[in-house]
Amino acid sequence: MPVPSGLEKRIPAWAGEDSWLHVQYHAPLPMAESHWHNHIEINYLHTCSMVYECGSQRIVAPQGRIVVFWASIPHRVSEVHGNGRLTCLNVPLQEFWRWRLPTRFRHEVMHGGFLVTLDRDDSDRATFARWRADFDRREPAFRRQILDEIHLRLRRMALTGWQLANAGRASTPRSGYGALTRPLANAEAMASYIAEHYDDAIGVTEVAGHVGLHPNYAMSLFKQAVGISISAYLTRHRLSHAQAMLLDSNDTVASIALDCGFGSLSRFYEAFRTHLRSTPSAYRKARAVR
Repeated sequence: MPVPSGLEKRIPAWAGEDSWLHVQYHAPLPMAESHWHNHIEINYLHTCSMVYECGSQRIVAPQGRIVVFWASIPHRVSEVHGNGRLTCLNVPLQEFWRWRLPTRFRHEVMHGGFLVTLDRDDSDRATFARWRADFDRREPAFRRQILDEIHLRLRRMALTGWQLANAGRASTPRSGYGALTRPLANAEAMASYIAEHYDDAIGVTEVAGHVGLHPNYAMSLFKQAVGISISAYLTRHRLSHAQAMLLDSNDTVASIALDCGFGSLSRFYEAFRTHLRSTPSAYRKARAVR
């Protein structure tokens, strides 16, 4: 998705950038400029409300409700009402697609919708506080647990109903959804194919062939929709699984490299150094749960 010149601002990130979960907790403040990042952003406001500006749209984020949107659309906080705090979750896009949430819910998010829970659930305050505390442990097992719980909370949100804050209409669960725009539908199909076949010997040709597109066109379409190339997305997906295996198993580095689709140990090491600025063995040792 193209971003207007001068609007690109990345959120602070660990090595690996968009492939990581981020959790922030702070007092919201108006922003001078729009920013964007390729996560699904989930916000929860404690004792305050705020207004986003997204292009010409003015979108209200109410107190005590969950707001979900795709943050690749340039946006900024323009107003804050009341004294309170914001918990902001940034979920990797590939994780969101992996969850296979109800079609209408997922498609509204991917089409630039700001989805807000219809009803206030008082248990959300404690849940978001727990996610913040667990994130601060900086332990992979807790990060995985947070993602699993976010998945279940969004699935409940899809079931109990939500409103589309930037369209002024309510959406309650129902089957069926209008046709996706063809480019976005193809991007979703390619991302799903990668999620299911990352451990096979696939590349751009196989991913493009899955949706019946020429590789060059598929690469252009995917980068426009997702923000990174097919090759980079495939590498990050493989790395994400490799990181989990390094920490959750005693398998050798060579075995993990092959199991995650890298094809050779040298390619695995090259990807690890490029994206994580470490070696697999050093990564495993530094993050071993004590």
